[in-house]
Formats: sequence, structure tokens, C-alpha cells
Amino acid sequence: ERMRTQSAIDRAVLAAASLSQPLSAQEVVESYFQKSGVVGEVSISEDRGINFRTVSATSQVEVPTRFMRMVDRTMLLGQLSPELAVHDGVFTLGTASGATAIENIPNIEISLVLDNSGSMGSNQRLTNLKVAAKEFVNAMLCNPTDPSDGADCTVEDGRVSMTIVPYNEQVNAGEDLLNQFNVSSEHNFSHCVTFDEADFASRAIPVDMPLQRTGHFDPWSSNRVTPRETSRVCKTDAGAPITVLEKDRTRLKQRIDALVANGNTSIDLGMKWGVALLDPAAQPVVNGLADLNIVNSVFRGRPVAYDNTETIKVVVLMTDGENTSQHQLKPQYRDGPSEFWRSTKLSSDNNDKDGDFYVIRRVFSGGSVQYYYPNYSGSTIQSGFSRGWASQPDYRRICSGSNCSFQRRPDQATRMDHPDLWNEVAARYYDSFSWLETPYVWTNNGPKNDRLEDICDAAKGQGVVVFSIGFEAPTNGRTVLRNCASSFNHYFDVKGLEISDAFQAIASAINNLKLIQ
Repeated sequence: ERMRTQSAIDRAVLAAASLSQPLSAQEVVESYFQKSGVVGEVSISEDRGINFRTVSATSQVEVPTRFMRMVDRTMLLGQLSPELAVHDGVFTLGTASGATAIENIPNIEISLVLDNSGSMGSNQRLTNLKVAAKEFVNAMLCNPTDPSDGADCTVEDGRVSMTIVPYNEQVNAGEDLLNQFNVSSEHNFSHCVTFDEADFASRAIPVDMPLQRTGHFDPWSSNRVTPRETSRVCKTDAGAPITVLEKDRTRLKQRIDALVANGNTSIDLGMKWGVALLDPAAQPVVNGLADLNIVNSVFRGRPVAYDNTETIKVVVLMTDGENTSQHQLKPQYRDGPSEFWRSTKLSSDNNDKDGDFYVIRRVFSGGSVQYYYPNYSGSTIQSGFSRGWASQPDYRRICSGSNCSFQRRPDQATRMDHPDLWNEVAARYYDSFSWLETPYVWTNNGPKNDRLEDICDAAKGQGVVVFSIGFEAPTNGRTVLRNCASSFNHYFDVKGLEISDAFQAIASAINNLKLIQ
């Protein structure tokens, strides 16, 4: 009887403590007792606030004894001679059953770190991710038990902040966010940062720490002069920038829908930014963005301190791949004058065959200097006529019909700074056709895996809860994600539509209802 009563109380207080429970605790517990056939008095207490509900219940039940009545010898005498019996034996025991349950959805700070590398464009992965991620947004900001768009919201507005960090080869922080940091100013074409290895041992990106802006360059295109926008290291498509501490479900889902699959994979960079925007060192950043009405003012003071007992910090990290390569310009090619001159077409010069074209300065081993005029048509490198060398950089190709020649045009040649050069000229073209050294280097899988491990350990060391999802990922990718997660149970290995199940399981875990005593 006691076990049956305890089971009924456990189930009753769990149901009664749910924040989405419309009935009073008294009604819920009494209903469970009635359905379970438990008879007895029950005492119920309830405490609730904006983001928590605690229910306690105790019940006193009389349980018949089997052996304790035999402890008094007079009962034995009574069996032989009723008139001698003294009824002071123990026939029943009053036993108490009780339980307390709490559902506490505290303040939650979430970084949703999403892979949008090129492989996400295969096998409907990005499509499936978008559905799952938008359901996760609904679950965390509206109704943990119903992730549909039409669900009645039970989550208090402003309780949950969500940051979305898309990553491929790099992470585009976005202009507004990056302006809050002490970043170098070589250009303003894109807004990525190149971190040093030691930076991954730290969760924070202090606002006064000097940051190296990543060059805006294309290291892949070798058969063309102009870069492909989709081949740049730092992507600038509409879905690329980080979305910082947002509570508007519509806005978050729009940002998820804007994701485009392209580029290499840098899980370490995605995790670095995701953790940094949970670190209290980012408070001045968030406050600054609130001043600009980019972040809602309700989130001033976030990210809160790690020891804040009313706040949970969570990273949800997913990838379909593994760390690949990350390109960065060598220091001498980030800024300052380049070895390229640009020839600018004047509006009155209608005989210029190509409009703008580029002249490359080459210093020969003997010390002589020559300027090379490559031939191209539009954006594509050509072979054949009209390539040549000259002693000055201000020649232009002038054509009359099909007859072309190089002619000097004084004051029409401008030496390009490196940032402008990389904005207009593919870096691999420079490497292949300029006779100059390769202007960039790259970091491969091994060091990037070490960096990922460092930032994951740093986050977990301060109590950040890390969930990870391997979405049709290869063995190496699954391994680093398992190692990054807070525990084996915080890692999900999924395929196809299972990614929605993973996100829903994570949402349920974050909002977990726990029987605490």
C-alpha cells in the first residue's frame, strides 16, 4: 500500500509542477489519487513564480502489520484464553509518503552554432536543418512541449536569449557586432576574425583585446581574375552574420531560413564565437548593441556571471562534417601597397578594350623591374595576343576593331593597396600569374581539432552545457563532437529527418522537469 501511495504521489507532483499545467496542484494530486485507487489524507503545498513551480505532497497511510502484532506476548495468551488477552499489540503503522517536484525554467542563454558549409547543400541536409532549428526556436521561446508554429506560448517573454552562429570556413560576426570589439581596420568589406591558437583556451573575447580582421579574399579561383563571392574565406551572403541575443521567434526563423550552404568547415571557429557570446566579458558588447536597438534592452547585463544560479548557459553545436582547412593572409599581404596597378577606364575613352585591367610589377633576379600586362576577357584569364611587358605601369590596351596595342596613358594607373586588391582580384590568380610568393597560408584539420577541444573544455569547465549533433557526419566529425559534448548523453548521431528529433530532445532536456526529493 505504501509503495502504491508513493508511486501515485510521485506521478502527481510531477504533473502538478509543470509550468504548462492549467489546473491547481490540489486538483491534479487529488485526481491522481482517485485514479490510482489510493485512500488517505493528502497535504499539498505549492510555490510558484514567473519561471518556476514547486509542488510538495505528503500522505499519511495506515498500513496493517503482519509481524509486529506478535511482539507482545499477551497476544499469544489471548489466542489461548480470550479473557487473558491485553490488546496492546501493534496492528497498524502510520506511514508517510511524500515527494516534491519542481519545474524551473530559469533564464536561459543559448548559442545555436550551425554548420552551413558546402556539404550541407547535399542530401537535403540544410533543408532538414532549417526545419529542425526553427522547431527548436519555437520550443525554447514559446512552448517546450509543442514546437509547432501555432502553439500557445508558456515561456515567459525575455526569459530566453538565443544567439545563432552560422559557420563554414569562417564566422562572419557582422559589422555591428564586430564594431563593438577592438578589431583591426584594414578593410570593411567583410567582418571575420582570425584567432591565434592560444585564444581557444579562453572562453572570452575581451572588448579591449586586439583582434585581427580576416582578409576579404578568394584563395580558390585560379582561372579567373575577379573573385567568386561564394569562394571568399569570409562569406557575405544575407545568412552569414551572427544573430546576437534575440528573443523574437520570427526574426530568428528568418535568419535560419537565410542560411546558404557554402565553403569549408571550421567547427572550432563556430564554437569559439558561440562560447564567447555566453561569456560575461561580452556584457559591454550586448549593452552597446542594445544602445543601437540591435539587441532588445531586456537583455542588458547579459551574458550573466557563470555563478548566477538562475541562469543556464547552453551551446548547441552541429555539423555534418569535420574540420577542414582555414585560409588566412600572410601579415605582409593584409594591408599596405601591393605589386598590382589598376588602370581605370575614363568615360571619354571609348577605345579601351577591357575597361579596368591590372598591371603586375615584377622584380627580376638582376634587380631590373618590369610590368606585366596579362590578357583577359571579362573575368576569365586568356592566352594569346595582347599580353606583354613594359617599363612603366601606366600602359593600357587600346583597340580599334580587332587591332589592339598597348599605349601609355599617364595618370591613369593607380597602385592598389592589398585590401582593395583582394576585393577585386582572386588571390590564387595573384599566386599563379604574378611570379610572386603565395600571399596566404592555411590551418588544417589537426590543429583545428586541438583548438576545438580547447574551447569545448574551457566552456564545460565553467558549467556551460554543451549539446552536439553529428548530422550524417564522418567518423572524425562524430569523434570531436562526442568529445565536445558535456557527456555521452549530450551527443546525438542522426540522419535525415532524425535531426528534428535531436533538437526536440535537446529542448526537452533544457526544460527538464526533475523530481528533486
